[in-house]
Amino acid sequence: MTKKLSLASLICFGIYFVLQFIIIFFSNLYTGLFAPLYTGLFAPDLTAELSLYVQLSLVGQALCIFPFGAVCLWSYLKKDITLVNSIVTVILAPLLYIIKTLLSNFIYTTTIMTGVTSLAGADSLALFGIVRMVLSFVSVLQFASLVLICCAGAIELYITNSQKEGN
Repeated sequence: MTKKLSLASLICFGIYFVLQFIIIFFSNLYTGLFAPLYTGLFAPDLTAELSLYVQLSLVGQALCIFPFGAVCLWSYLKKDITLVNSIVTVILAPLLYIIKTLLSNFIYTTTIMTGVTSLAGADSLALFGIVRMVLSFVSVLQFASLVLICCAGAIELYITNSQKEGN
């Protein structure tokens, strides 16, 4: 059961990780779809592109989730269910998720917002808003990955405690 939860967490993480880069580098593919939602009913055709500075800052923000993904991979690949492994999973996964969130917010406020404010034109700002909106849509996958890995760790913790009491 815990292997399946860890695998599901790893799959959610992998899909989220890849989708982030697709959203950042191929924003012109979905801009027309989300432009009416973001800019209103009479949205102009967005022809702007994100600057390289903003794209690289978004990539840095996306890479902050990598240590959390390493915990998901480690949880899936480990062979034994031990008390230490389950405690590490239950504590380390949410801790790395919180650190990722704090670091990501720091990158957003320090680098991305300064790069966005220097963008010229309403089209560039609207495109950045659409990219942020779509990134927030797919962030559900990272939260699902967190919930699944924590459930796997909690089940492992229960198994190790019940085995200890049974002996």
